[in-house]
Amino acid sequence: MLTSLVVLANVYRDRGELARAVEGIEQQRELRVRAHGADSVRVANITNELGTGLHDLGRYVDAEAAYREALRINRLRRGDDSADTAVVMNNLASLLEDRGDLEGAEPLLRESLRIRVAVLGPEHLSTARAHNNLGRLLMLRGRLPEARAELARALELRQRLLQPPHIELLGSHLLRARLTLREGRDDLARASFAEAQSQFIALGSPDPLLGLRMLQAEIELAAALGERERQRAALDRAVALAAETLPEGHPRWAEFVWQRAQAFSVGEGEQAAVERARQVLRMAWVAQASLQRDASAR
Repeated sequence: MLTSLVVLANVYRDRGELARAVEGIEQQRELRVRAHGADSVRVANITNELGTGLHDLGRYVDAEAAYREALRINRLRRGDDSADTAVVMNNLASLLEDRGDLEGAEPLLRESLRIRVAVLGPEHLSTARAHNNLGRLLMLRGRLPEARAELARALELRQRLLQPPHIELLGSHLLRARLTLREGRDDLARASFAEAQSQFIALGSPDPLLGLRMLQAEIELAAALGERERQRAALDRAVALAAETLPEGHPRWAEFVWQRAQAFSVGEGEQAAVERARQVLRMAWVAQASLQRDASAR
């Protein structure tokens, strides 16, 4: 029964049916609590998966609670320095990043990296992910030299350990494009984005969140290069894709609506959507000052 529910939830997730995937994971969790106890490692694992599902659904408050519960159980059963604990730390940090709490996310990412280097070694793919995620956060915090070092290490490891096309290589090229834009290295940003696009096409992934990551990078690239028509077109596509594929009122949709409102004049027919986006973001973000930030910062 447990195995069949796990398989079914993964099928729903792969199809982009995020709500049905979460329902399946919640059922799995209930069964594991009954079978193994609320503080078992099996419950820790499924609670972390539940956090990921809720995160993808845009239910950030619920996702944070799930990640923190998974972290508590992992520390209790596996210890502070286990690889599984490091994974949950990373997921919680990613959630805090999406909620605007960059300061709260950084120590979790640094600790996750420390554990992975100690337990798995400096050359492990999981360690590369930790470098990548810390580099992304440092970029968002404006600490570009530190970000460059972390992202370069992640890309170097991934290029040695993975064969293209691969979603993790794609992610590294996207982040390098975003970083080099902030550094004013437009030619390298263009080249990095083109490489990410090539891998995205080769992968043929139906994942809407990956498509939105691609569009976010294109929006930033167009804005930095002064390509206003391309920027507006990418924003329109992002808003449409988010509205079509994500649950109603998802924070990702709201972010793109808000970015569009900050970059371009808003017509009468768009005012309601902008106000709805503002309300969604007020609920999703920890740092309310985020509503005043530069729309391209994400």
